[in-house]
Amino acid sequence: MSRVTLEEKRVRMLEIFHESLDVFELKQLETIAPKQKGIVASSVKTVLQVLVDDGLIETDKDGGLVYFWSFPSNVISNLQKRANQKEKRLAELKTKVESLKEKKRALSQSEEGAAARQSKLDTLKALRGKVAELEPEVQKLQENDPETCEIYKAAANRWADNVYATTSWLRDKFGLEQAAVKKQFGIPEELEYFE
Repeated sequence: MSRVTLEEKRVRMLEIFHESLDVFELKQLETIAPKQKGIVASSVKTVLQVLVDDGLIETDKDGGLVYFWSFPSNVISNLQKRANQKEKRLAELKTKVESLKEKKRALSQSEEGAAARQSKLDTLKALRGKVAELEPEVQKLQENDPETCEIYKAAANRWADNVYATTSWLRDKFGLEQAAVKKQFGIPEELEYFE
């Protein structure tokens, strides 16, 4: 037995409704569909939901029961309504496309717009060249930035403190003279703090 596609199941399920012109519960359809149309009972609920979502079958809940129905006149009416909506949307999109095409033509044909754009592109290119030309100078100025110099000065003074503390400790620990310690470790005599 060949496998039945979802589209074939949809058609067969609609036939049940249109041939009988009756209202059914889910349990009734799960019994009728396999016998009359060869739709497996486990797929009846899925097929019904697809048809409900497509607007081909109506449904309503009363208490704990769910009823399904579809009449040929309703299907034709629903399909016509959907077709009209699609045609309306298509007409709107065609109008929008034409409007955009017209704007594109107007922009491309405008010599003034093309000249202004080219002028702006030339200005942009010149400004980028100027930025590239000034970049080395900016780097040089950043090296002499007062804030950067203060950071370097503070670091140098911290090292001078460390050197003075170390030489004092060596002098006190081993009884050496300050000049001898500086000479031994190659510390210049004129080591000073930066102000």
